Amino acid sequence: MAPLPARDAAEEHVGALVLFDSRDVERTQSQLEQAPRSGADGTPAAPDAGHGATHDDAEHDDAERADDEGGDGPRATHAAPLPAPPPIHVDEHLDAAGSSRARLSSAELEILEAVKRRIAAGKLVLPKLPSTHATLLHLTSGDDISTRLIVEAIERDPQLAGELLNAANSVTLAAAEPARTVTAAVVRLGARNLRTLLWSMTLKATAPEDEVLARHAKESWRQSAAMARMARLYATEVGRAPEEAHMAVLLADVGKVALVATLRRELERTKPSSAPSAALLGCLFREEHEAAGAQLARNWRLPEDVVANCQQHHDWRGAKDRKLAALTSLVQRLDMLLFLGAEVAFQNAVRREEFDALEIAWPARAARLEQSRSAWGAG
Repeated sequence: MAPLPARDAAEEHVGALVLFDSRDVERTQSQLEQAPRSGADGTPAAPDAGHGATHDDAEHDDAERADDEGGDGPRATHAAPLPAPPPIHVDEHLDAAGSSRARLSSAELEILEAVKRRIAAGKLVLPKLPSTHATLLHLTSGDDISTRLIVEAIERDPQLAGELLNAANSVTLAAAEPARTVTAAVVRLGARNLRTLLWSMTLKATAPEDEVLARHAKESWRQSAAMARMARLYATEVGRAPEEAHMAVLLADVGKVALVATLRRELERTKPSSAPSAALLGCLFREEHEAAGAQLARNWRLPEDVVANCQQHHDWRGAKDRKLAALTSLVQRLDMLLFLGAEVAFQNAVRREEFDALEIAWPARAARLEQSRSAWGAG
Protein backbone atom coordinates (compact mmCIF):
# COMPACT_ATOMS: atom_id res chain seq x y z
CA MET A 1 0.00 0.00 0.00
CA ALA A 2 1.29 3.47 -0.85
CA PRO A 3 2.38 5.62 2.12
CA LEU A 4 -0.31 7.93 3.45
CA PRO A 5 0.17 11.63 2.70
CA ALA A 6 1.26 13.73 5.63
CA ARG A 7 -1.37 15.53 7.66
CA ASP A 8 -1.10 19.20 6.81
CA ALA A 9 -1.80 22.14 9.07
CA ALA A 10 -5.06 23.02 7.31
CA GLU A 11 -6.56 19.61 7.90
CA GLU A 12 -5.99 19.88 11.63
CA HIS A 13 -8.92 22.32 11.49
CA VAL A 14 -10.84 21.64 8.31
CA GLY A 15 -10.71 17.83 8.43
CA ALA A 16 -11.98 17.42 11.99
CA LEU A 17 -15.61 16.58 12.72
CA VAL A 18 -15.85 19.63 14.95
CA LEU A 19 -14.72 21.84 12.15
CA PHE A 20 -14.51 25.36 13.49
CA ASP A 21 -15.19 27.57 16.41
CA SER A 22 -15.25 31.33 16.10
CA ARG A 23 -11.53 31.67 16.93
CA ASP A 24 -10.32 29.28 14.24
CA VAL A 25 -11.69 30.79 11.06
CA GLU A 26 -9.01 33.35 10.25
CA ARG A 27 -6.21 31.00 11.31
CA THR A 28 -7.59 28.20 9.14
CA GLN A 29 -7.84 30.48 6.11
CA SER A 30 -4.18 31.42 6.54
CA GLN A 31 -3.15 27.78 6.86
CA LEU A 32 -5.07 26.84 3.73
CA GLU A 33 -3.07 29.44 1.80
CA GLN A 34 0.22 28.02 3.11
CA ALA A 35 -0.64 24.31 2.94
CA PRO A 36 1.18 21.97 0.50
CA ARG A 37 -0.19 21.95 -3.01
CA SER A 38 -1.52 18.71 -4.52
CA GLY A 39 0.65 16.52 -6.69
CA ALA A 40 0.27 16.12 -10.43
CA ASP A 41 -1.97 13.08 -9.99
CA GLY A 42 -4.40 15.02 -7.81
CA THR A 43 -3.43 13.26 -4.57
CA PRO A 44 -2.20 15.26 -1.59
CA ALA A 45 1.45 16.12 -1.80
CA ALA A 46 3.65 14.57 0.87
CA PRO A 47 6.30 16.84 2.39
CA ASP A 48 9.80 16.72 0.96
CA ALA A 49 12.25 14.53 2.85
CA GLY A 50 14.51 17.55 3.37
CA HIS A 51 13.59 20.98 4.55
CA GLY A 52 10.62 21.27 2.18
CA ALA A 53 10.73 24.05 -0.42
CA THR A 54 8.26 26.86 0.07
CA HIS A 55 6.74 29.37 -2.32
CA ASP A 56 9.18 31.99 -0.96
CA ASP A 57 12.12 29.65 -1.71
CA ALA A 58 10.92 29.36 -5.31
CA GLU A 59 10.75 33.14 -5.64
CA HIS A 60 14.31 33.42 -4.26
CA ASP A 61 15.63 30.83 -6.72
CA ASP A 62 13.99 32.63 -9.65
CA ALA A 63 15.65 35.89 -8.59
CA GLU A 64 19.09 34.22 -8.33
CA ARG A 65 18.71 32.76 -11.82
CA ALA A 66 17.91 36.19 -13.18
CA ASP A 67 21.08 37.60 -11.55
CA ASP A 68 23.21 34.81 -13.04
CA GLU A 69 21.98 35.64 -16.54
CA GLY A 70 23.50 39.12 -16.27
CA GLY A 71 22.15 42.37 -17.68
CA ASP A 72 22.22 45.91 -16.40
CA GLY A 73 18.51 46.68 -16.40
CA PRO A 74 16.16 46.31 -13.47
CA ARG A 75 15.37 42.71 -12.60
CA ALA A 76 12.15 41.24 -11.25
CA THR A 77 12.76 39.85 -7.77
CA HIS A 78 9.26 38.54 -7.05
CA ALA A 79 7.10 36.09 -8.94
CA ALA A 80 3.40 36.81 -9.33
CA PRO A 81 1.63 35.82 -6.10
CA LEU A 82 -0.48 32.69 -6.12
CA PRO A 83 -4.21 33.44 -5.97
CA ALA A 84 -5.67 33.08 -2.50
CA PRO A 85 -8.29 30.39 -2.02
CA PRO A 86 -11.88 31.59 -1.82
CA PRO A 87 -12.99 32.80 1.63
CA ILE A 88 -14.56 30.24 3.93
CA HIS A 89 -18.08 31.25 4.90
CA VAL A 90 -18.62 29.05 7.93
CA ASP A 91 -22.09 30.38 8.74
CA GLU A 92 -23.41 29.29 5.37
CA HIS A 93 -22.99 25.57 6.17
CA LEU A 94 -25.06 24.40 9.13
CA ASP A 95 -22.70 21.59 10.16
CA ALA A 96 -19.78 24.00 10.31
CA ALA A 97 -21.79 26.79 11.94
CA GLY A 98 -23.01 24.42 14.63
CA SER A 99 -19.64 22.88 15.42
CA SER A 100 -19.43 24.54 18.85
CA ARG A 101 -21.84 25.92 21.43
CA ALA A 102 -19.34 28.72 21.94
CA ARG A 103 -20.87 30.38 18.87
CA LEU A 104 -24.27 30.75 20.57
CA SER A 105 -25.52 33.72 22.57
CA SER A 106 -26.94 33.13 26.04
CA ALA A 107 -30.47 33.57 24.67
CA GLU A 108 -29.82 30.96 21.97
CA LEU A 109 -28.41 28.56 24.54
CA GLU A 110 -31.67 28.87 26.48
CA ILE A 111 -33.68 28.13 23.32
CA LEU A 112 -31.47 25.13 22.50
CA GLU A 113 -31.94 23.65 25.97
CA ALA A 114 -35.69 24.29 25.82
CA VAL A 115 -35.97 22.38 22.54
CA LYS A 116 -33.89 19.54 23.96
CA ARG A 117 -36.23 19.37 26.97
CA ARG A 118 -39.20 19.15 24.60
CA ILE A 119 -37.56 16.24 22.80
CA ALA A 120 -36.67 14.48 26.06
CA ALA A 121 -40.29 14.83 27.17
CA GLY A 122 -41.52 13.11 24.01
CA LYS A 123 -42.79 16.32 22.42
CA LEU A 124 -40.78 16.19 19.18
CA VAL A 125 -42.97 17.63 16.41
CA LEU A 126 -43.32 14.99 13.70
CA PRO A 127 -44.47 16.59 10.42
CA LYS A 128 -47.01 14.58 8.46
CA LEU A 129 -46.38 13.50 4.91
CA PRO A 130 -48.33 15.54 2.34
CA SER A 131 -51.38 13.42 1.48
CA THR A 132 -50.62 13.01 -2.23
CA HIS A 133 -47.01 12.10 -1.49
CA ALA A 134 -48.07 9.57 1.14
CA THR A 135 -50.47 7.95 -1.35
CA LEU A 136 -47.82 7.74 -4.04
CA LEU A 137 -45.16 6.39 -1.71
CA HIS A 138 -47.61 3.66 -0.70
CA LEU A 139 -48.47 2.89 -4.32
CA THR A 140 -44.79 2.57 -5.27
CA SER A 141 -43.66 0.55 -2.23
CA GLY A 142 -44.75 -2.93 -3.26
CA ASP A 143 -43.95 -5.35 -6.06
CA ASP A 144 -47.41 -5.09 -7.65
CA ILE A 145 -47.36 -1.49 -8.87
CA SER A 146 -50.34 -0.01 -10.74
CA THR A 147 -49.24 2.63 -13.25
CA ARG A 148 -52.86 3.72 -13.68
CA LEU A 149 -53.36 4.46 -9.97
CA ILE A 150 -50.03 6.27 -9.78
CA VAL A 151 -50.86 8.44 -12.79
CA GLU A 152 -54.31 9.28 -11.42
CA ALA A 153 -52.83 10.38 -8.09
CA ILE A 154 -50.15 12.52 -9.75
CA GLU A 155 -52.62 14.21 -12.09
CA ARG A 156 -54.56 15.49 -9.06
CA ASP A 157 -51.51 17.58 -8.08
CA PRO A 158 -50.49 19.89 -10.98
CA GLN A 159 -47.28 21.03 -9.29
CA LEU A 160 -46.17 17.46 -8.69
CA ALA A 161 -47.08 16.50 -12.26
CA GLY A 162 -44.93 19.35 -13.58
CA GLU A 163 -41.94 18.36 -11.48
CA LEU A 164 -42.18 14.73 -12.61
CA LEU A 165 -42.36 15.74 -16.27
CA ASN A 166 -39.33 17.97 -15.77
CA ALA A 167 -37.40 15.10 -14.15
CA ALA A 168 -38.36 12.65 -16.88
CA ASN A 169 -37.06 15.08 -19.52
CA SER A 170 -33.83 15.86 -17.65
CA VAL A 171 -30.46 15.32 -19.30
CA THR A 172 -30.00 12.06 -17.38
CA LEU A 173 -33.23 10.45 -18.60
CA ALA A 174 -33.99 12.37 -21.80
CA ALA A 175 -34.92 10.32 -24.88
CA ALA A 176 -35.28 11.30 -28.52
CA GLU A 177 -38.87 12.35 -27.88
CA PRO A 178 -39.75 14.30 -24.70
CA ALA A 179 -42.28 12.88 -22.27
CA ARG A 180 -45.45 14.94 -22.79
CA THR A 181 -47.84 13.11 -20.47
CA VAL A 182 -47.72 11.98 -16.86
CA THR A 183 -48.05 8.37 -18.03
CA ALA A 184 -45.00 8.73 -20.28
CA ALA A 185 -43.06 10.37 -17.43
CA VAL A 186 -43.92 7.57 -14.98
CA VAL A 187 -42.92 4.87 -17.47
CA ARG A 188 -39.65 6.60 -18.27
CA LEU A 189 -38.74 7.17 -14.63
CA GLY A 190 -39.47 3.62 -13.51
CA ALA A 191 -40.59 2.61 -10.03
CA ARG A 192 -37.25 3.05 -8.25
CA ASN A 193 -36.46 6.46 -9.73
CA LEU A 194 -40.04 7.58 -9.13
CA ARG A 195 -39.89 6.60 -5.45
CA THR A 196 -36.53 8.36 -4.96
CA LEU A 197 -37.88 11.47 -6.66
CA LEU A 198 -41.01 11.38 -4.50
CA TRP A 199 -38.93 11.34 -1.33
CA SER A 200 -36.90 14.28 -2.59
CA MET A 201 -40.08 16.24 -3.25
CA THR A 202 -41.49 15.21 0.13
CA LEU A 203 -38.53 16.63 2.03
CA LYS A 204 -38.79 19.88 0.08
CA ALA A 205 -42.54 20.06 0.76
CA THR A 206 -41.99 19.93 4.54
CA ALA A 207 -40.09 23.25 4.61
CA PRO A 208 -41.64 25.77 7.05
CA GLU A 209 -43.30 28.96 5.89
CA ASP A 210 -41.21 31.15 8.22
CA GLU A 211 -38.64 32.95 6.04
CA VAL A 212 -35.57 32.42 8.24
CA LEU A 213 -36.33 28.81 9.12
CA ALA A 214 -37.22 28.12 5.49
CA ARG A 215 -33.79 29.39 4.43
CA HIS A 216 -32.07 27.06 6.89
CA ALA A 217 -34.33 24.18 5.87
CA LYS A 218 -33.42 24.83 2.23
CA GLU A 219 -29.72 24.57 3.09
CA SER A 220 -30.38 21.31 4.92
CA TRP A 221 -32.21 20.03 1.86
CA ARG A 222 -29.32 21.09 -0.41
CA GLN A 223 -26.92 19.12 1.75
CA SER A 224 -29.07 15.96 1.76
CA ALA A 225 -29.54 16.10 -2.01
CA ALA A 226 -25.80 16.58 -2.62
CA MET A 227 -24.94 13.71 -0.27
CA ALA A 228 -27.44 11.45 -2.05
CA ARG A 229 -25.99 12.24 -5.49
CA MET A 230 -22.52 11.29 -4.28
CA ALA A 231 -23.84 8.16 -2.57
CA ARG A 232 -24.98 6.71 -5.90
CA LEU A 233 -21.32 6.39 -6.90
CA TYR A 234 -20.67 4.01 -3.99
CA ALA A 235 -23.77 1.81 -4.40
CA THR A 236 -21.75 -1.29 -5.26
CA GLU A 237 -19.65 -0.94 -2.12
CA VAL A 238 -22.77 -0.91 0.09
CA GLY A 239 -24.51 -3.72 -1.81
CA ARG A 240 -27.39 -1.64 -3.13
CA ALA A 241 -28.76 -0.39 -6.42
CA PRO A 242 -27.83 3.27 -7.08
CA GLU A 243 -31.43 4.38 -6.45
CA GLU A 244 -31.49 2.56 -3.10
CA ALA A 245 -28.19 4.09 -1.96
CA HIS A 246 -29.50 7.48 -3.08
CA MET A 247 -32.70 7.14 -1.03
CA ALA A 248 -31.03 5.76 2.10
CA VAL A 249 -28.54 8.65 2.27
CA LEU A 250 -31.10 11.26 1.20
CA LEU A 251 -33.22 10.31 4.22
CA ALA A 252 -30.32 9.88 6.68
CA ASP A 253 -30.77 13.40 8.04
CA VAL A 254 -34.57 13.43 7.93
CA GLY A 255 -34.53 14.18 11.65
CA LYS A 256 -33.64 17.76 10.79
CA VAL A 257 -37.16 18.17 9.38
CA ALA A 258 -38.64 17.32 12.77
CA LEU A 259 -36.12 19.51 14.60
CA VAL A 260 -36.98 22.55 12.48
CA ALA A 261 -40.67 21.99 13.22
CA THR A 262 -39.97 21.58 16.96
CA LEU A 263 -37.79 24.70 17.04
CA ARG A 264 -40.54 26.63 15.30
CA ARG A 265 -43.00 25.54 18.00
CA GLU A 266 -40.62 26.75 20.72
CA LEU A 267 -40.04 30.08 18.96
CA GLU A 268 -43.79 30.61 18.73
CA ARG A 269 -44.00 30.12 22.49
CA THR A 270 -41.05 32.30 23.54
CA LYS A 271 -41.15 34.95 20.78
CA PRO A 272 -37.42 35.85 20.94
CA SER A 273 -36.30 39.28 19.79
CA SER A 274 -34.00 37.97 17.06
CA ALA A 275 -34.30 35.29 14.39
CA PRO A 276 -32.58 31.92 14.98
CA SER A 277 -29.02 31.86 13.70
CA ALA A 278 -27.32 29.21 11.59
CA ALA A 279 -25.24 28.35 14.67
CA LEU A 280 -28.37 27.58 16.69
CA LEU A 281 -29.79 25.34 13.96
CA GLY A 282 -26.39 23.71 13.46
CA CYS A 283 -25.94 22.92 17.17
CA LEU A 284 -29.47 21.53 17.40
CA PHE A 285 -28.89 19.37 14.34
CA ARG A 286 -25.50 18.13 15.56
CA GLU A 287 -26.78 17.13 18.99
CA GLU A 288 -30.22 15.72 18.19
CA HIS A 289 -30.76 14.89 14.52
CA GLU A 290 -29.98 11.16 14.71
CA ALA A 291 -32.42 10.45 17.55
CA ALA A 292 -35.03 12.70 15.94
CA GLY A 293 -34.45 11.01 12.59
CA ALA A 294 -35.15 7.56 14.00
CA GLN A 295 -38.43 8.80 15.51
CA LEU A 296 -39.62 10.47 12.32
CA ALA A 297 -38.48 7.58 10.11
CA ARG A 298 -40.51 5.13 12.21
CA ASN A 299 -43.48 7.49 12.16
CA TRP A 300 -43.27 7.61 8.36
CA ARG A 301 -42.90 3.80 8.25
CA LEU A 302 -39.62 3.84 6.42
CA PRO A 303 -37.72 0.57 5.87
CA GLU A 304 -35.91 -0.66 8.97
CA ASP A 305 -32.45 -0.34 7.39
CA VAL A 306 -33.19 3.32 6.62
CA VAL A 307 -34.42 3.86 10.21
CA ALA A 308 -31.19 2.33 11.55
CA ASN A 309 -29.07 4.58 9.33
CA CYS A 310 -31.03 7.66 10.46
CA GLN A 311 -30.36 6.67 14.06
CA GLN A 312 -26.60 6.12 13.75
CA HIS A 313 -24.31 7.25 10.95
CA HIS A 314 -21.79 9.67 12.45
CA ASP A 315 -20.45 7.07 14.88
CA TRP A 316 -20.55 4.62 12.00
CA ARG A 317 -18.14 2.02 13.42
CA GLY A 318 -20.82 0.60 15.71
CA ALA A 319 -23.74 0.97 13.31
CA LYS A 320 -25.98 -1.94 12.36
CA ASP A 321 -25.15 -1.52 8.66
CA ARG A 322 -21.56 -0.37 9.01
CA LYS A 323 -20.93 0.23 5.31
CA LEU A 324 -24.06 2.30 4.74
CA ALA A 325 -23.32 4.39 7.83
CA ALA A 326 -19.69 4.84 6.74
CA LEU A 327 -20.86 6.01 3.31
CA THR A 328 -23.27 8.49 4.90
CA SER A 329 -20.49 9.83 7.12
CA LEU A 330 -18.09 10.10 4.18
CA VAL A 331 -20.39 12.01 1.83
CA GLN A 332 -21.47 14.32 4.66
CA ARG A 333 -17.83 15.26 5.20
CA LEU A 334 -17.17 15.67 1.48
CA ASP A 335 -20.20 17.96 1.12
CA MET A 336 -18.93 20.16 3.95
CA LEU A 337 -15.40 20.41 2.56
CA LEU A 338 -16.55 21.12 -1.00
CA PHE A 339 -19.09 23.70 0.17
CA LEU A 340 -16.45 25.52 2.23
CA GLY A 341 -13.84 25.34 -0.54
CA ALA A 342 -11.41 23.49 1.77
CA GLU A 343 -9.44 21.93 -1.08
CA VAL A 344 -6.45 20.66 0.90
CA ALA A 345 -8.65 18.83 3.38
CA PHE A 346 -10.79 17.49 0.53
CA GLN A 347 -7.75 15.99 -1.18
CA ASN A 348 -6.58 14.54 2.14
CA ALA A 349 -9.93 12.80 2.55
CA VAL A 350 -8.33 9.83 0.77
CA ARG A 351 -7.00 8.92 4.21
CA ARG A 352 -10.41 8.71 5.87
CA GLU A 353 -11.33 5.46 7.60
CA GLU A 354 -14.67 5.34 5.79
CA PHE A 355 -12.77 4.37 2.63
CA ASP A 356 -11.34 1.42 4.54
CA ALA A 357 -14.83 0.39 5.70
CA LEU A 358 -16.04 0.58 2.09
CA GLU A 359 -13.03 -1.54 1.01
CA ILE A 360 -11.90 0.97 -1.59
CA ALA A 361 -8.21 0.47 -2.36
CA TRP A 362 -5.84 3.38 -1.90
CA PRO A 363 -4.92 3.81 -5.63
CA ALA A 364 -8.61 4.31 -6.54
CA ARG A 365 -9.47 6.84 -3.87
CA ALA A 366 -8.28 10.04 -5.55
CA ALA A 367 -10.36 9.21 -8.63
CA ARG A 368 -13.39 8.44 -6.47
CA LEU A 369 -13.02 11.82 -4.79
CA GLU A 370 -13.03 13.57 -8.16
CA GLN A 371 -16.12 11.62 -9.21
CA SER A 372 -17.74 12.72 -5.95
CA ARG A 373 -16.82 16.31 -6.70
CA SER A 374 -18.53 16.08 -10.09
CA ALA A 375 -21.67 14.55 -8.58
CA TRP A 376 -21.72 17.20 -5.85
CA GLY A 377 -21.60 19.99 -8.42
CA ALA A 378 -24.32 18.49 -10.61
CA GLY A 379 -27.23 19.71 -8.47
